[in-house]
Amino acid sequence: MHHERKGALLVIASAIFIGTEAIFTKLCYASGLNLWTMLTIRYLISSVILVAIASTLGHTLKLKNISWPNLSIVLTAYLVTVALLSKAYYYLPASLAIMFFFAYPTITAIMVYFINGEIISKVKLIALIMSTFGLILLLWSSWTNIKVIGIYLALGAALCNTFYLIFSNRVLKEISESSLTAWLYIVGTFVFSIVGLSSGEITLSFAWQGWVYVACLSIISSVLATLAFFSGLKLIGPSLAAIISATEPPVTAFLAFLVFGEVLTGIQLFGALLIIFAVILPQIRGRK
Repeated sequence: MHHERKGALLVIASAIFIGTEAIFTKLCYASGLNLWTMLTIRYLISSVILVAIASTLGHTLKLKNISWPNLSIVLTAYLVTVALLSKAYYYLPASLAIMFFFAYPTITAIMVYFINGEIISKVKLIALIMSTFGLILLLWSSWTNIKVIGIYLALGAALCNTFYLIFSNRVLKEISESSLTAWLYIVGTFVFSIVGLSSGEITLSFAWQGWVYVACLSIISSVLATLAFFSGLKLIGPSLAAIISATEPPVTAFLAFLVFGEVLTGIQLFGALLIIFAVILPQIRGRK
């Protein structure tokens, strides 16, 4: 039970770190960065940091005795998720994009049942319903001027993230979280730079503040968030990790209030409380 509590805290920390992603991404766009420039710089900085961390901890980046099909699914699903969600932030308000993206806890619970045969307990089912209802209440006032392409992008990211979540749990049984994280960002740097260069969209013509925001994306929303998440995922599994990650939208909504002046209504605050209770419910039940 100690390991499960530790895993839950790590995933909550990860959700807080990644809750900053929408804010920093929109600030990057406001500073003149386009999608591929932002992703290339973000992943290049993250790769350097993560390789240094892996080397310091003595974790080899050599991939031996690993399931290449599983690793390929993880890499592909992760990079597509990041690209789709980052573009969704361009078309939608941060809070609305997160709401559609957070269809993934429900999708994950269903997919885990079919892929891993993991039974959805009553407690987890109740938590999923509560977190979903809480998200609707939290972001209810955002339903104005919706751009349909943004919805498709966010839902597509949710589906890809489900496969990333399930199969990364398998890969982590074969390599360390720091090694897997380093490879995610190394491959991401290569892929995003190739796409950006081939499309002619890599440019450094943006405001100097953009460097600050993309550095924050790299360190807070990428390195810290991913390492904390993988460490927690190994201890609690994908379905519970998906539920606990529902703390991300309240963090994003609160930061959007601080940075962009978005005000939470009474209904939205009630929704945030539902999400928080949905996160701790499985933990309370598990301890009993």
